Parts: sequence; structure tokens; C-alpha cells
Amino acid sequence: MSIEDLTKYKEIIISKITQSQDIKNIILSANGSEGLPNEPLLYSNIFPYLHTPGTQSDLKTYICVDCIVSKIINPSVKEIKIIINVFSHKDTMKYSDTDISKTKPDIISNMLDTLLNSSREFGIGKLSLESVDLYNLQNVYYGKILTYKCAEFTNK
Repeated sequence: MSIEDLTKYKEIIISKITQSQDIKNIILSANGSEGLPNEPLLYSNIFPYLHTPGTQSDLKTYICVDCIVSKIINPSVKEIKIIINVFSHKDTMKYSDTDISKTKPDIISNMLDTLLNSSREFGIGKLSLESVDLYNLQNVYYGKILTYKCAEFTNK
């Protein structure tokens, strides 16, 4: 396992996100551009780092992904954490009129968990959900922080 592997993990996750038409539709509806399915989302709504929006006028939904080595279990194995922030501007939280309890970050978080939880594409064994925390930035952006973990062999 090298630092480059952390980048590969992010690439796999971002690829899964951008290949999900359902996730893209929710993001695009937040941008007010539901009819533009080819709109580039990378570095606009989807970031390979823990992005913080610069202005409060961006009425968008964001997905931000990063990875860390959180623990060295022994000389041969490290624990990797994958952190995914999913959040929307408070004025764009509602996705549909039919179910007022589900917000865009809730729906996207559920979809991401379906894509990632128990996946064998990362490390040794299955990827597992470690925690779900609340995301609140300046009382303007709200959402979820998903944290997954897996073990990975170290390089000698």
C-alpha cells in the first residue's frame, strides 16, 4: 500500500458516483439544470478532496471524497478510512414534494452506501461503514459525513 493507492481509491469512488445516473440527476436538479445530463460535475459538484464552498450563493449539492491512513495495525497491515461529505445548500435540500422527510444528502448518502458498503474493491476483505455524522457549514450547508474503513497491506 502506498500513498498512490489512496488516490486510486478516490478514483474508483468518483468513477462509481459519476456512473450513477440517479446520483447525477439529484445533483443536477440541485443546480437547476436537470435537463443537462452531460454537465461536468467534477470540480463543480464532485471533488476528490474535502471541498468547502466559497460563497453562500452557490445553491448546489456537493460530494467530496478523501482517504487517509488512520491506523497502522501491524508492520504488514494499515487501516484506511474513506471520508465522503455529502451536503446541499439549505435552500435546495428538498428533492421532491412527495416525501418531505428525505433530503438530497439523505438520498445520495443511501445511494452511496449501496454502491460502497461491503465492496471488495478496496483493500483486504470488505469495505465497511464506520460512522455517519452530521455536516453543518456556517448554518448554510447541511448533510452527512460518511466514513468507511478497510484494511490494506503495506509495502515493504
